[in-house]
Amino acid sequence: MNEKTKKLLAKASEIRTKLLELVGDDVAEQRAALTGELVAAEKAIQTALAEPDPANEPENRNGGEGAEFRALESRVSLANYIGAAWEGRSIAGAEVEFNQALEMGMDRFPLRLLAPRAEHRATTDTDTAVRPVRWLDRLFSDTAAMYAGITFDAVAPGVSSHPVTSAGAGASQYAREGATADAAWTISTVEMKPKRNSVRAVFTVEDASRLPGLEEALQRDLRMALTEGVDRTVFLGDATSNAAIVGLNTAAITEKTLTQANKVKPANTLTAFLELVDGVHAGSLSELGVVASVGANTLWGSTIANSAAENQTLAQFLMASGMSWKTRGNIEANTAADDFAAFIGRKRGITGAGVVALWTSGSLLRDPYSGAAKGEVALTLHTLWDFALPRASNFARLKFVA
Repeated sequence: MNEKTKKLLAKASEIRTKLLELVGDDVAEQRAALTGELVAAEKAIQTALAEPDPANEPENRNGGEGAEFRALESRVSLANYIGAAWEGRSIAGAEVEFNQALEMGMDRFPLRLLAPRAEHRATTDTDTAVRPVRWLDRLFSDTAAMYAGITFDAVAPGVSSHPVTSAGAGASQYAREGATADAAWTISTVEMKPKRNSVRAVFTVEDASRLPGLEEALQRDLRMALTEGVDRTVFLGDATSNAAIVGLNTAAITEKTLTQANKVKPANTLTAFLELVDGVHAGSLSELGVVASVGANTLWGSTIANSAAENQTLAQFLMASGMSWKTRGNIEANTAADDFAAFIGRKRGITGAGVVALWTSGSLLRDPYSGAAKGEVALTLHTLWDFALPRASNFARLKFVA
């Protein structure tokens, strides 16, 4: 966590303290002003948390080797890969060198090219290290899954293994020359195997000849499709595919419920989240990465929490109590019974507790044959990924029930 985020968290805490100190019947105006400040502070915190932290950037591409790799990458064009697939030929030139540098076959497509290119400039201060942008951080920045604490890992070909200590020793105190007893420990391993995620675009031969900006359009469409598809499946899973992915909606994680009557009561809603602060996986409400459904967010923002005279919504009540959240569409149908209200990541030691593994190469295929009678050409991008919860106890969900 950088200094900017720490200062914003401290400011939000100070505002919450002032709100809690307000008592009496004539403080509605002060409460409204402070609540407005708190809402602005919470939004600033969410923005700061979504920004990549320079301290976390990998160091193995600084210096000479990194500069050489970036120089090679600058000569590579997504259009050349697409052109090779379009014309049914092999890649050539810089693209061959680039695939060799990434240790992938000549028939593979480097997914990092779908990320927006970053400008790398030499610095003029005493810190002359140039830090390149990591593909994963750029491509999947500010997704709802990342806000909930899901880790995105780039993995090499093969099975991705994720060991986790599930049981271990407990410390005890002994007198002089006291013998320490043997402790039982358990280490389990979660293995993740590649599952196919595909994006397919169909063009006519007329479109291919008359549409300018094809490369830019394909970059935007493929990037958005990949990001949205992976992010949504983390929450909802995919039981229809042959390689089913278990999402947070059905995973064996802690589940809190609110009845139809209690979901509009501020104390009951706050209690459901406070019960997730166990002092182990989370020490405060600020350590809950809450991703709310659109329906839940609308309900909280439109329900009066206290007296009508104060005009404080349930959302303002929750924020004043120390909670913040990000809203994600398409993770529920509405706010009726049996709908998911929110998914929560308890963020103490959460790195690696929930993992999206992304195999770093894909295949880009051109098919001018299937739709030849209509003058259609299909361009298909296959990518490989998987989702698992090596330590499921870091995650929870909130449901509305009858």
